[in-house]
Amino acid sequence: MKDSKHIISTITKNFGLKKLSQSHELEKIKVFLPKNFKENLLFISIKNQQILFAFKNPIICNEFNKYLIKNISDSIQEYQDFFPSLPKQFNIKGYVPLNLLKEFKAPTQITLQIYQETALGNFQNHCKDKKLHEGFEKIRNKIIQLQSIKN
Repeated sequence: MKDSKHIISTITKNFGLKKLSQSHELEKIKVFLPKNFKENLLFISIKNQQILFAFKNPIICNEFNKYLIKNISDSIQEYQDFFPSLPKQFNIKGYVPLNLLKEFKAPTQITLQIYQETALGNFQNHCKDKKLHEGFEKIRNKIIQLQSIKN
């Protein structure tokens, strides 16, 4: 009696189930991805000699396209015997589906909070170190300058 692994292997090698075998191999590629990329990955597919990675987040997708494509391509080439149904020559690209891209909102604009100087610059400089004394005097002059602009 044949075990289940052998039966599944025989079924997936059948020509009619080539897509099933290919999708199983594409799932194996996830091993090469870092955790945050795995979490944001929707699916992997093949189209016209391209392996396409669909992501939920455009920032993750951009990072993937800049930094990870070469490593993943090299890894797949190195372990080609684990991916027999994948094309020998392929390109890898990451993308965000259009429906998710429309929903993604750019980060809100960062507002800077400005604090008003409350000091008047009328402090005594007791510093004996010459460099520090000069530094405190520059701070005093800046405070006085800001107070004159304010008034």
